[in-house]
Amino acid sequence: MVKANRRASRRPATTFAEAAALPELPSTGLLRIAQVLKYVPISRTSWWLGVREGRFPQPQKLGNVPVWRVVDIRDLIDHGERAAAATPAGSGPIHANG
Repeated sequence: MVKANRRASRRPATTFAEAAALPELPSTGLLRIAQVLKYVPISRTSWWLGVREGRFPQPQKLGNVPVWRVVDIRDLIDHGERAAAATPAGSGPIHANG
């Protein structure tokens, strides 16, 4: 009996070309890390390292969940790491009540 690879379904796109074949990013909104990694072809660990080093945009908090603005992810895809890191992360936590 062969076990299926569970990680294969969570694996990010391997190239920016494959990421471009995914459904288009919405024009506004927020993305969780799993959604970000569908469009940015790196591992979760590499993503967090890039965030910590300032190469990728800083997350905002939606309650206790880190989220990224679509505009920041689109800027990262279109212009690369440095442009995305230059964008401020926002004014602070996002509260569901307004």
